[in-house]
Amino acid sequence: MKKICFYSSATGYGGAEIYLENLIIGCLSHGYKCTLLYNKDNQRFLESAVSNGIECVPIAIKGEYSLRQYFQVSKVLRDIKPDIFHINLPGPWNAQLISLVAKLSMVRSIVTTEHLPMFGPSIRHSLFKYIDSMLIDKCIAVSHDNVQYLRKLHAIPKDKIKVIHNGIDVAKYNLKTNEDDSNIGTINKFNVGIVGRLTEQKGHKYAIEAFSILCKAHDDLVLSIYGDGELLDQCKGQVESLGISEYVVFHGFVSDMPQVYQNIDVLLMPSTFEALPLTLLESMASGVPAIASNINGIPEIIDNNVDGMLIRPREPQDIVDSINVILNDRNKVQNMAVSARDKILAQFSLEIMINNTTNVYKNIL
Repeated sequence: MKKICFYSSATGYGGAEIYLENLIIGCLSHGYKCTLLYNKDNQRFLESAVSNGIECVPIAIKGEYSLRQYFQVSKVLRDIKPDIFHINLPGPWNAQLISLVAKLSMVRSIVTTEHLPMFGPSIRHSLFKYIDSMLIDKCIAVSHDNVQYLRKLHAIPKDKIKVIHNGIDVAKYNLKTNEDDSNIGTINKFNVGIVGRLTEQKGHKYAIEAFSILCKAHDDLVLSIYGDGELLDQCKGQVESLGISEYVVFHGFVSDMPQVYQNIDVLLMPSTFEALPLTLLESMASGVPAIASNINGIPEIIDNNVDGMLIRPREPQDIVDSINVILNDRNKVQNMAVSARDKILAQFSLEIMINNTTNVYKNIL
């Protein structure tokens, strides 16, 4: 039985961690023995991974570079002796020289997954990233957009890069029906949902600003915000100052995402940057089309006005115009919904992602 050791330094639980969790579950089903090295401070990731039967080993990660961390990782790798060490990089500059540690620990083959664009390089980070890139056997990019950063900023050879889009278990997401709407105050209203942590990246403030305009013309709208984060109080303050509290509902963190997609009519994703967001795939699999920023990996998922709508980031008026188009043509939502689910089934299933990734492993081994 081939052994794969996965590594994540993430402190939170988001799309990159869900990707890794799904990948490990898929590898287990393909007969690999898998172990996850995770940041011991990431309790939510641990709880989810353990509930899915994943063997987990905590690593103490303090600061960007830590000798204690390196010794721990090295000891685990020497004990496990994995055939492949797979490093998941949820952020653009946290390589942390883990590839070098793995090679010094006698690991034969190393794979990385790069999610985000490589913004803001420094000399030190660029040097360390370059060292890591020299030691890996294959770099998986979750979008074609990210390839340009990997090649230009980090000089990763083209033959080392493999684009494998994120995938989801489509069976978990049923087509939206109109029989259940459990959101208080949203009955008979057109429900626009935002799903994700309340951070600057996700662009909540632009959505709220857009709704302050939309609500003047439409009293049958509601903006449902799912998630928590450091900007929660700021967003609530913005809603109150604009006088639109009756049109905006903050739901906090919600674990039952399939139900969320049953409750919303359109997903709004006004992000300023993204990789290849799982939330977008999930909503489309549920027959819920999206209005999303035309950035990074998103245009690789959405065909504008076919299975969703693309807008410019940081432009509230684009949000207003797109929602007005949909409100004036409700059939447009239904047509996009069918096209959206068909696309996810054909191109973005978890099975496709797992098969493509395990093929990378097989070619390396």
